[in-house]
Amino acid sequence: MESNIDKIFIDALNKKIDELRLNKNKTSASDTLVGQIKKGEQLILNRKIKIFDQVHKLGEIMAEKYTSEFFTKAGFKNIYTGAKCTGLWSVHQFSGDYNPMHCHATGETGLSFIFWTKVPEKMRNTRASNWYSVSGQYNGCTTFVGNSSGNFFDFKPLNSKVYVPKVGHFLIFPNWLNHMVYPFLCDGERRTVAGNIVLYKSITEKNDDKYDQSICYFNQGNPLKWKICQDI
Repeated sequence: MESNIDKIFIDALNKKIDELRLNKNKTSASDTLVGQIKKGEQLILNRKIKIFDQVHKLGEIMAEKYTSEFFTKAGFKNIYTGAKCTGLWSVHQFSGDYNPMHCHATGETGLSFIFWTKVPEKMRNTRASNWYSVSGQYNGCTTFVGNSSGNFFDFKPLNSKVYVPKVGHFLIFPNWLNHMVYPFLCDGERRTVAGNIVLYKSITEKNDDKYDQSICYFNQGNPLKWKICQDI
């Protein structure tokens, strides 16, 4: 599922992340992520900071929308009743940095999301029409690859998709879905914010001691105040 985040919020988020990068107490996420980030870095975005908490909530709300759309189109009632963003991080990539093929599956049914907050102007060759002759067509792009690829008539339907990074563009997808980021060669920072979401099937009453205040339960409204343009 795709959406777009308002530029005002992206600018505010970038400002807070820039401050974090200058903080000597920042926490690296490199030891838990597969990114081959030599020139840049990968940082934990702590939910205790207000604007990072808003991004956590954004992911949870998008998870509600995603699951609702999925089951509606399949003709079933949504079996999930809540979501919780269990991890959020930023990825700061520069020339030569990349992410090899990977997924975010941890053994629990869940979703993952990414969105871009900075994209170098000359990251890719927008005039290229194919991969040949070192065209640079997909430099810095994110590619999703499903369980197979090939020709439908060979019983291997093509199910890969390339996304060109755009500031504010938001993607949410199953956490088992393999994806990768191609390296790029130009100057400038390619900045991504990403997160993981756990889905829950049961809900307890609010007056129950087992009610988890940290879970975003579905059908309780949208607490976010900025404009989100849905494009499904």
